[in-house]
Amino acid sequence: MRDPPDPLRPTPAVDRKVVEAMVRACREDLDRLAGARDEAIIKVAYATGLRRSSIAALSWSAVTVAPGAGVVVRVKVKRGRLQDI
Repeated sequence: MRDPPDPLRPTPAVDRKVVEAMVRACREDLDRLAGARDEAIIKVAYATGLRRSSIAALSWSAVTVAPGAGVVVRVKVKRGRLQDI
């Protein structure tokens, strides 16, 4: 049995090459909507650093295309706060 993680030690970041490999794997499945969905989830997670629970709670109503600002996503983060990313 492993010791519990040290709360003061940061979680290591995912290597960009690992993320690129995961995205490539999703693209092999793009003929199904699941492949496109999985690719979008991986890219949002990597680009924003959101927690799994915040990503799982995302809906299309949270996504806004803002002229000049690109895409803005409003998400619930810790303690139910809303944050635009």
